[in-house]
Amino acid sequence: MKKASIVIPTKDKLSRLRLILKALEGQVDDTIEVIIVFDGCSKDTLKNFEGIRLNYTPIKVIHEKNVGRAKARNSGILKASGNVVIFWMTIESQLRILFTNTL
Repeated sequence: MKKASIVIPTKDKLSRLRLILKALEGQVDDTIEVIIVFDGCSKDTLKNFEGIRLNYTPIKVIHEKNVGRAKARNSGILKASGNVVIFWMTIESQLRILFTNTL
């Protein structure tokens, strides 16, 4: 089990997402997983995301239709395996630690 899961929901905010992912490069190791939830993103966003080169492999969750922030976060939670779930919103570009996963 991972120690922490970082969930990043986004909707066509590729430039901010790129900055967040690059900022995490020196911090992500085998105890941390990064989960990106693409919520109703355009095909161009998904295609351009594939061009981002990272030294770790994030888990991708893609919703074809816009499901909204809450459901997007919940999708990330369902994929998370960490003891702690951390949300990093691309809208505000800030980190929020919301709860400890005790399931």
